Amino acid sequence: MNYSQLIDSNLIGNNELPILINSIVDLNYEGYFSINNKVPIKIVDMSSVYKQDDPVELLDEHGNEIGLIYYCNEKQKILVNSLNEWKFIAYLSEVEESEFFEEEYEFEYSYLLLEENYFLEYMGKYFITAPIWGNISHKDVFPAPYKKRLTKISVVSDLEYHTTVHQDNALRALKQPYAFERYLKLYHHMELLFDKDLVEKITKLKDDYTELGILLKSFDYSEIKKLLSVMQDRCTDFDSICKSLNLVEKYKSIAQKIFFDFGKSSDPLDNDFSLLEKILLEPGGFNEQNCKKYLNNKANDRGKFEKFIINLSAYWIYRIRCSIAHNKIGEYILNHKEEEFVAEFGENLINSVVIQVLKKK
Repeated sequence: MNYSQLIDSNLIGNNELPILINSIVDLNYEGYFSINNKVPIKIVDMSSVYKQDDPVELLDEHGNEIGLIYYCNEKQKILVNSLNEWKFIAYLSEVEESEFFEEEYEFEYSYLLLEENYFLEYMGKYFITAPIWGNISHKDVFPAPYKKRLTKISVVSDLEYHTTVHQDNALRALKQPYAFERYLKLYHHMELLFDKDLVEKITKLKDDYTELGILLKSFDYSEIKKLLSVMQDRCTDFDSICKSLNLVEKYKSIAQKIFFDFGKSSDPLDNDFSLLEKILLEPGGFNEQNCKKYLNNKANDRGKFEKFIINLSAYWIYRIRCSIAHNKIGEYILNHKEEEFVAEFGENLINSVVIQVLKKK
């Protein structure tokens, strides 16, 4: 209810309410009011770090308590008469006048109940930045994650977790609602494999210190080289990878930004966007025939074609990773409006590779 509705409801001194209302004050600030010197401030989004069973004390910069954060939107109806003073004040601010004091109520939001004398300071200094310092938001809600429409899933045999960390990554990826975070977990599978491969090569050495030196030097490989070392001997299903590469057709405008406008000298397509367009216009897109037609000596036999596909997929996988993980000048920064690109193209491509590199040897 708003201030006028609260006043019209004759709440002050009403002994039939769960708590005694002593005061209702209009704060003349964007519709806010205080009840019993407490200001209910809506929380539209809250981090999962909160256990949410008990209220959280809000302290000022001197350690003084200035309010309590209550988790209210439990998606279940609760008895209005069972509410304590803090939650009842939150209830009064949220409930519609027509539903006031029905026996049960289901909260839509959580609330900060702020001491009235801190209100102006809070609104001026802390309200907007609450997502940073408090893992709560009073104003903005990040868009819901993009959802894929799946009608079928194919099983894959002979896969294994090469380390316990791979298994942990796979399970953590399941809990990530956004494609950006899932993509990074998939990328970690290949990072871990490079390190595992390197350790295994070193442990097989005896007294060959020259070879040991070469292996240790590989620690300094670029990310692209590390990806290639993991993929080269493990990726053999090129039809699957090419099918995933072809999905970029729907997202050429984003691909142009990430792979070409912000491209690097290691681009297997030589930063030539017209080459990509020509290949995608041909029936079958990235197949051996079309690559041979437009890439000349880069794909003029089967071996070179396979090498090109590995190089291109590694490059694209890494460029997407940089656009998610890096927030700096020189990298294209993907925003939430482009999540579909990652979910429908990026994840498909990296999955087609991860499934192959996690095959049993």
